[in-house]
Amino acid sequence: MKNEKTIIIISLLFFVILYTVFKVFFKGSLSASFAVGWAVSFFNFLGVVFKVRKSFLTGDFRAFFFNTQFRLLLTGLFLYFCFKKMEINLIGLSVGLISTSVSIPISFFIDSRRKEDGTSA
Repeated sequence: MKNEKTIIIISLLFFVILYTVFKVFFKGSLSASFAVGWAVSFFNFLGVVFKVRKSFLTGDFRAFFFNTQFRLLLTGLFLYFCFKKMEINLIGLSVGLISTSVSIPISFFIDSRRKEDGTSA
């Protein structure tokens, strides 16, 4: 659970920094697109983390596979409606989707350095 919290904190830091940069230096559609991409990435990460943990604890992987397909369907519908109703910029959306993915290796690098140096979390 400690690694997930670190990933969440780093992802939130990336979101705040990048959203501020997009809001200050670029037009509004880019910052809105970034927020949509980050939200999709962040909530999919949370859904996968808790479902994988629950599946390994209970041993029921059928529910995990159904949940994965259902989450993919909901993500597709959400992005479809965002493209239809909002002015979504593909670059902002891509940066938002990548922001949580980038925080995962950074989190594990920080954790491995803490273990190597003997510092506490």
